[in-house]
Amino acid sequence: SMTASCDGFFGGWTPGANVVETIPSLGMPIGRGAGVAALLINVHYDNPGLENGIVDSSGIRFFYTPTLRPQALQTFPVTQLSLNPMLRIPPRSSRWFLTRTCKLDVTDKSTGEPSKFHVFGVAFHAHLLGREMYAELKRAGDDGFVDLASASKWHFDDQGATDVAAWNISVQTGDLLQTTCVMDSSSRSVETIFGRRTVDEMCWMLLRGWPQETHLGCTGEF
Repeated sequence: SMTASCDGFFGGWTPGANVVETIPSLGMPIGRGAGVAALLINVHYDNPGLENGIVDSSGIRFFYTPTLRPQALQTFPVTQLSLNPMLRIPPRSSRWFLTRTCKLDVTDKSTGEPSKFHVFGVAFHAHLLGREMYAELKRAGDDGFVDLASASKWHFDDQGATDVAAWNISVQTGDLLQTTCVMDSSSRSVETIFGRRTVDEMCWMLLRGWPQETHLGCTGEF
């Protein structure tokens, strides 16, 4: 069925971001030749007031061209904690930290040989409690971490990716990535779970870059 085969990630909207964020040299291949014959759209709704008569007028406009760009975009979720009702943010905490450190494995999908992933964008995602987002990179063989477009003041309504194309960043096997989401639950009187609702929480950090033929994995714990 269509839903069974729609298992690849094409893009996603969050407040302040576009469905697909890229640079002029990168595109998203579509069509049967690229293995993309259909798209499945998943929309999350939030109506805590149980109001009647609300109509959704959302839509997506696609711009496409037969002139392919030099490289294909890939989005790699370094940290993607979305659904975990057992993990709870305590109430009345002004700075609650969730940190993950993981070691990268970067290989060519076809050959399995070591490869490099070139990064042009860094994006974070959380819900209403998110206040600060941090990402640090420690290259294999180096002593310390370097900052990777952290946001010491992060806003729910401005979740667009930070363009780091000019930084000339690439990652490879053995590099360490450390990501941290900082939440502020000082306005809440009950615990907050990690879930789909806007009043729940999430903690994501994404790398965007190329080549699409690169396999990336990151092994580590929270």
